[in-house]
Amino acid sequence: MQKEQYTLLDILVSFYNKIANWIEYFSELISFGFKKAPIFGSILLIFNLFGFIYYKLSKPYYVSEATIEFRSINSSDILPYIDNINYTQSKSLAALFETDSSVLKSFVKIEGYFLIDVNRDFIGDYVDYKNVTKLTDTTKRRIPNKMVLKVWSYKPSFIAEFNTLFKNYINKNEFVEHQNIIRISNLDSSIRNTKNEIFKLDKYQQKEYFEYRGSPQKGNQENIYLQEQSNNNLFHKELIILVERNNQLNSQKSMLNTVDFIVPFYVPSEPENTLISILIRVNKYGIFLLFIVLVLLYRKTIAQNKA
Repeated sequence: MQKEQYTLLDILVSFYNKIANWIEYFSELISFGFKKAPIFGSILLIFNLFGFIYYKLSKPYYVSEATIEFRSINSSDILPYIDNINYTQSKSLAALFETDSSVLKSFVKIEGYFLIDVNRDFIGDYVDYKNVTKLTDTTKRRIPNKMVLKVWSYKPSFIAEFNTLFKNYINKNEFVEHQNIIRISNLDSSIRNTKNEIFKLDKYQQKEYFEYRGSPQKGNQENIYLQEQSNNNLFHKELIILVERNNQLNSQKSMLNTVDFIVPFYVPSEPENTLISILIRVNKYGIFLLFIVLVLLYRKTIAQNKA
């Protein structure tokens, strides 16, 4: 038995027929939908009514984002301390933040998200809001010293206060404080070593310079000048590198806090759950649900007509 051979024309005709069938199917589906439009419109109106009722009954809340940087701990280490805030009862929460419980009445919750680096340039390319990036994925990695925070509050004015509250809460944590002490101790050690290297190099430069100036083999004055310049430039570059490193280390040491805001929480101008935002969500899910119902009803109608 010979296999059927299809030409390019046969493939194009088959593809065209499939496209034509799909167009016919959707045109009949739309026509069927118009017939059911009053019913579906009424159902969608009821969805919007429930959305309006939900808006009236719900308390408006505000959402703000911030980006923080860590100096002595990893972003994954800090996440349990962020989650701990949500699981702590209101009375204990006031003690946790070292403030009055009345200040925290408007607090709802806080969440932390990892910044993901795709091209390994140590710059966050996107925020993993759904926490779906796997550590086994070698093409992506979490930024170890930065994280994005999102806070929910019933009052926008509280969000401005929360910047200080959160920063103090993390920096006064025992584990964080211990890690910060180790960080500063390591910096002190590096600063001492760098200063010693600068002192040794400076002394060596002076010794070489004066020994060379006192040498009886002076030779041509132009050659002497060029050699002096070459030797001095070499020492000069090495000293500059060491001095710059020393300045960087001192700059890092001056940052006493383990956690600081790169971008603090901003005060939002309007609540997250406005009437428009609620109705948009209601209509989005409502239309999707009604479309599925429409397809099922249409298929049932076709099946009944064939029977």
